[in-house]
Amino acid sequence: MIAIGAYQLDVGRRMLVGAGGEAALSPLGSRLLQYLAEHRGEVVGREALIDALWSGNFLVGDPALNRLISETRKAAQQVGTQALIETVHKSG
Repeated sequence: MIAIGAYQLDVGRRMLVGAGGEAALSPLGSRLLQYLAEHRGEVVGREALIDALWSGNFLVGDPALNRLISETRKAAQQVGTQALIETVHKSG
């Protein structure tokens, strides 16, 4: 389990757990939150995320990353948070 504020990321079960219950995450969604938790307090750029999640396959591109972040934010809303992933305009 990885603590993310008041929430827990159960990496083994790929579940986000919070006061509002549990939400299932895709394998990539779980890896995304784990990566962001490991880099807490840092601004993580798109290139770093693509490199970490898709082993540097930059053909994946922004649409796939945008879709993954959107899916993961929806899972976070299910457990009662909307601020789990923050976007920093023009930075990461």
